[in-house]
Amino acid sequence: MNTLSCFNIILIGSLAQLVGGTFGMGYGMTSSTLLIAAGFFPVLVSASIHTAEVFNSLASGCSHLLMGNVRRDIFWPLTFFGVTGGVIGAIGLVSLPMLMVRPVIALIFLLLGVVLLVKFIKNKKQLLKEKVVARKITPLGLVAGFVDAFSGGGWGPICTPVLMINGSEPRKVIGSVKLAEFFVTTIITITFFVLIGWQNIPWDIVVILVCVGVVMAPLSAWFSKKVSPRFLGILIGVMIITLNIGVLLSMLGGD
Repeated sequence: MNTLSCFNIILIGSLAQLVGGTFGMGYGMTSSTLLIAAGFFPVLVSASIHTAEVFNSLASGCSHLLMGNVRRDIFWPLTFFGVTGGVIGAIGLVSLPMLMVRPVIALIFLLLGVVLLVKFIKNKKQLLKEKVVARKITPLGLVAGFVDAFSGGGWGPICTPVLMINGSEPRKVIGSVKLAEFFVTTIITITFFVLIGWQNIPWDIVVILVCVGVVMAPLSAWFSKKVSPRFLGILIGVMIITLNIGVLLSMLGGD
């Protein structure tokens, strides 16, 4: 890896950690969008991000568990169906032709960017219901797991808003999603190891993302107190939409 690529990954990892630390979600979606836009292959991007996220999600999930922020009626079905969707997504990402994968990922993130943008523009508080029906979590886990593996991110941005509308109090929604994310991310990572070989994982990217994440974690916590989450959410939504429209336009132009 040359110096320019290393510097780009450091910047991407820093911005992604800033987003993830501020919102509690969006790390994978932001880093994947930027890495793919920078020219890295989607399969390697998703494999790298999930490998790095195993460590982050373990620490975060255990912390929430110890603090009593996990609801079993959310955690168990979300984990089971998230893992199932994640394995299917990883297999699909490796199996499909690259020319088909890139526009599909761009479309997925474009839609997620629109959802994120609308969410923070409206910025309305939702009434939360205490009862969670498992059958409603089944499609959520499958879709979120699939999108997360296939595109390199999307677990938090998909699960958290939906469950905060139809689930329990925010801290228990976030805690349940974070703990489930560890198991989903771990299985997705193992699936990539089996499909493409652990020796083909770009460990240089993984190491940079992990190191930058550790360094940026305190700064992101401080940043979340100083900057309006609504403003940052709108800014990130616009960035994700713009980048993925650019990817789609470049493909239509034959670049």
